[in-house]
Amino acid sequence: MNNKYVRIFFLLAISLVLLTGCKKDDSSSQNGDGNNNQDQVTLIWWNMFDSEQSVKPLIDAYTSENPNVVIQYRQQGVTGGVTSYLNLLDNALTDTEEINDPDIYTIENTWVGKYKEYISPAPADVIGQDYYDDFYPIVREDFYDENALGIPMYVDALAVIYNKDKLIEGGYTVPDNDWSEFKNQAINLTQRDPNRKIVSAGFAASSGANVQFNFDILSLLMLQNGADLNSASVIESFSTNSDVIGTFDFYDDFSGPNGSWDDEQKLDIASFLEGRLAMFMAPSWRLNDILIYNEKYNLGLDIGIAAVPQLTGTDNISWGTYWGQTVSKASPNSNEAWKFLRYITQADQLRKLDDTVKQNGRKVGVFYPRLSMSSEISDDPNLRVYSQAMPFAKSWYMNDGYLIESDFNNYFKEQGGNLGSLESTINSTIN
Repeated sequence: MNNKYVRIFFLLAISLVLLTGCKKDDSSSQNGDGNNNQDQVTLIWWNMFDSEQSVKPLIDAYTSENPNVVIQYRQQGVTGGVTSYLNLLDNALTDTEEINDPDIYTIENTWVGKYKEYISPAPADVIGQDYYDDFYPIVREDFYDENALGIPMYVDALAVIYNKDKLIEGGYTVPDNDWSEFKNQAINLTQRDPNRKIVSAGFAASSGANVQFNFDILSLLMLQNGADLNSASVIESFSTNSDVIGTFDFYDDFSGPNGSWDDEQKLDIASFLEGRLAMFMAPSWRLNDILIYNEKYNLGLDIGIAAVPQLTGTDNISWGTYWGQTVSKASPNSNEAWKFLRYITQADQLRKLDDTVKQNGRKVGVFYPRLSMSSEISDDPNLRVYSQAMPFAKSWYMNDGYLIESDFNNYFKEQGGNLGSLESTINSTIN
């Protein structure tokens, strides 16, 4: 009898081991490839401009459909701005400790070249080239290079923001859409004291110190004037290219002795809010700030929005400035990260984001990146002009747009820097 019990115990023990082994094998076959819905996945998402409150509905929607996914959202650069965010991002992407480093992060559309080596391209079956068909053309130009490298939740462009009362005082109704006439307007709207000091400016331009989008305006003008900044030959001969030189000469006039702006003015948005600037250029997110300040402090500004001027006889060109979401090459869950980005850039989720940011106090809603959604903002008084410009939006390859912009702004801070020196720094950055 004792031997019988020993044999039974032995058989039971063997059975338990086999069953345990089967369970382990089953679990491995379900979860080992990282694609099964039962795998626990954590994604860390770094973003800049959206509060966690704004994106939480998107995160909740995705995780409710994918309960094995946890998304940890972190809004970076809140206090230190773009420079602070860049420092954090560069440290995270280049350090050897990957704890708390982002799986998903955001980059500006002119930074793609710099960060390409740190990007895990999207699998073609998640976001392929055809996914960009419904996005504005510039998005494909900026974020697709054999594979998807990023996708925006919203886009943006430049427009002229103007003080209607100041234009009426100067005998105008709206900013002119021709650059030559626009410049005349800007000069005529500029008021000076007996000592020729500007007391009320016509248009903020040609300054790296107090024009926030100085580089964007100049880039727009160069492209409109025919400078092919994506051409290696143009960049290599930047300082002697006639289209580039002509643009700089035209643009410099705005801050000349008889111009519409100078370095003694406050930052353009501050001057505008104080009623001492008639017109300046900015994207829609800056318009949002102006509308909020105007209401909060009861400034009583009557604000208009107009399209950026064009050069007579040339194709319509506007300037695209926006950010895209991308996935880190170091992410162990890059496939899931791209699936999440595909999900949150679907039309329904973008509408959800628009509803949420407006509920949270934004005056200007989401500038949808999808062509099929353009009709939804075509009558929006704040976004109409911007949306009309976006199909014609251009940019140029800079490799590191942050550094290139700094180079250009330093040129203007030096009040007529050397174009040859600027050419050298541009080429060293791009190449």
